[in-house]
Amino acid sequence: MAIDAQPVIALATDVPIFRNITPSTSGNDVGALAKGLTELGYEVVGDVSVGFELTEAIAAFQRDHGLEPADGSLRSDSVAWIPRARTVPSECLVRVGQWYTPSMPIANVPGALQSLQLGMTPERPIAPGARVVRVLGVVVHSDETGAVTDASEIESVAESPLFPDALARSESSPLVAQITLREPLEVASLPPAAVFGVDGQAACVESEGGTHRVTIVSAAMGASLVSFGAEDPPSSVFLGNAIAASRC
Repeated sequence: MAIDAQPVIALATDVPIFRNITPSTSGNDVGALAKGLTELGYEVVGDVSVGFELTEAIAAFQRDHGLEPADGSLRSDSVAWIPRARTVPSECLVRVGQWYTPSMPIANVPGALQSLQLGMTPERPIAPGARVVRVLGVVVHSDETGAVTDASEIESVAESPLFPDALARSESSPLVAQITLREPLEVASLPPAAVFGVDGQAACVESEGGTHRVTIVSAAMGASLVSFGAEDPPSSVFLGNAIAASRC
C-alpha cells in the first residue's frame, strides 16, 4: 500500500504504533514493536525502551520494505497497524485518490477470536466428556461442555491460513470440526426400538436380566449408540412390544 507514492506497511503488534519510535522512546508500544519484529524474523530482545538491537531491527525492517530513510527510527505514518498478522478487513474506509491524513483510519477489521464452543444439537446428542477437536486444520481441546478455553489454542485457530475466509462466511456457514473423545468410550449399537423412557440423553433398555439405565451417545443411520456405564452390556435386549417395563 502507498500513500502519496510512499510505502505504508501493515504491521501487527499487541499495542498500536501511535507515535514515532526513536532511540529516545520508551513504553509498552516499544516492547510490542520489538515483539512484532521478532515474530517477523528480526532478532531483537523485547524491552520497553529503544536500544541498539531494536534500532538495528527497525532499520533492517525499513530496508526490506522500502521505507526511507532506513535510519532505525520508525515513523507512525509509515505503518498501518493491524491487530493480527492475518487480517481480512471487513470494510475499507479510503478510496484511491481520496484526501488522507495519517490520523485517519484506513479500514475496519473484525474483532479478535475470543472463544470456541462446540454446537450441541438435540437431534444429534453426543457423549459427555472432554474432546480433541480439529478445526481449520488445527488441533485444540475442549472441556466436557464443549468449550475451548486455552488462549494459546484459540490463537492458533485465529492464525490458521483458513481462518480469514471462514470468518468472512461465519454468518452463513458455521465452522465445521472433527471431534473425538479424549478418553475412549465403550458403546453398544442398538435398534431404536430397544430404547425407551428417554429423558434427554438418559434412557432405559430391558433384557432378560431386567432393566438397564443407559446414556444415549448418538443416534443416526437407524441405530442408537448407548453406553451402559460401568455395567456390562447384556448379550441381547427386548424390542418394541416385548418390553414390559415403562421406566428403569
